[in-house]
Amino acid sequence: MHNAHETEVNRNNAIVPFSQPIEEVESIMKNFVSTATTTACSSELVKLMIWLFDSDTEKHFHDWIVQKAINADEKDKDWSSTHGRKHLRYVFKSGLKSVRKNHCPVILETVDFNVFTRYVTSRKSRDGKLLSKSLYGNIQSSLTYLHKLAGFEMSAEFRRNMSHFNRGMKRKVAEERENAGSSLEEGKKAMNIEVHKLMCKKLFESGHEDAAFAHLYLVLERNLMARSNNCEKLRLGHIEWRHDCLVFFLANQRVTRMVK
Repeated sequence: MHNAHETEVNRNNAIVPFSQPIEEVESIMKNFVSTATTTACSSELVKLMIWLFDSDTEKHFHDWIVQKAINADEKDKDWSSTHGRKHLRYVFKSGLKSVRKNHCPVILETVDFNVFTRYVTSRKSRDGKLLSKSLYGNIQSSLTYLHKLAGFEMSAEFRRNMSHFNRGMKRKVAEERENAGSSLEEGKKAMNIEVHKLMCKKLFESGHEDAAFAHLYLVLERNLMARSNNCEKLRLGHIEWRHDCLVFFLANQRVTRMVK
């Protein structure tokens, strides 16, 4: 495979640089999920890597990162126990940024269904209770994401077993919360219309220089039924009049929204 600094010969036998560097192709290949999803997956994968490091460093990691991780762990031992293994996390975060086809810090062949389930069942809150259903689902999604980045084909059996296990974990979380009398709701709660009106009123009456912008942002977000990052990226070129409606084009969702 050519690297980004190699050259090609054109029709006139002149040597010219490759028109599309390998780094650019790799960047495009990694761009199949949003930045927010990438950040969330990276955070989960770092936790998994720390667990794998504590379980069996040399079994689960390639040689090029093992010594870096060991050195970072030694530095962490000299720090307070409350700092969250800062140096080791940094090494693993850096390792994840360099993941590409056939280049991954984790030896994915060693992370089989048995290892995966041991890790998932070890993830609990400080009081020993299970975490949320969505978080356990995120662990599975993050591992799948790492396989895609590294170009490593996850077996159909592993994928099927993970899916079955995840459904079982969701049921177990629901049963534990039901028996404990805890809330069965997860995630962010919807803002009702009364709260929305009150916030708009307060912003409209505020004399703060940023209040007008915040008011517009809040109104757009609710009326367009859009995420905050979609409103953040809106530009004048994404808005047009169509008959008696104002049309907004949301690129990430590949849809248009119309407001009368």
